[in-house]
This record gives sequence, C-alpha cells and structure tokens, in this order.
Amino acid sequence: MMYDKLLITVITDGEEEHQKYFKLLTHLLKGKILKMKYISRACSALIEGEDFIIRFVKKDGSIRGMRHHFVFNMTQDKEFDDLCVKPQSHIYSYLKDDPKWSKLFGGEKDE
Repeated sequence: MMYDKLLITVITDGEEEHQKYFKLLTHLLKGKILKMKYISRACSALIEGEDFIIRFVKKDGSIRGMRHHFVFNMTQDKEFDDLCVKPQSHIYSYLKDDPKWSKLFGGEKDE
C-alpha cells in the first residue's frame, strides 16, 4: 500500500492551544499550503499541502480509526499519551520500501 501524502495529527488541550499551533504551522508552511480549513466550534482544523496533510484535533476528540504517520501530542497529559497516542504512533515498515518516503522513514540513506 502506498500513500500519496504524509499524514500528521496534532493533538491539543483546548481551543486556545489549537489556534496557536494552527497559526504557527500555517505561518511556517506559507507557500506550501494548497488548502486549509479551521472549524472553531468543532475545534478541528486541516492544513493540506502537495505532499502532506496536517490534522488538528482536540484531546477529547477521538483519534481512533484515524491513519497517521506522525502524532504530535501537544498536551502534557502522560496518561493520555500512554493510552491513546503511543499505540497510534506506529511507523509502518512498508513505508521504508516506498521510494517516495524511504528517506523519511529510515530506508535509503544519504550518500
């Protein structure tokens, strides 16, 4: 199975943090963003570029069933991290063999 885009999920505690990280990443990725959406009442957001999708979810939102290559847990809740985030942070070994992602996931090395 091959993925066209790198899937990243950012988990925050509340709306204030949510907006802060959304604005930060929007600023840092300026010029690389194709589509972005922010829904304040649902406290969710999406930044999409040519080769990545960054989803923002609130801690109490469910991340079960979401696929992602990386999870950034911006909460400071150790129990939440152990129960919800770490089991979701599995880097799939087949991505090492995919030419598009092998460098990022530990396949081919720079010469």
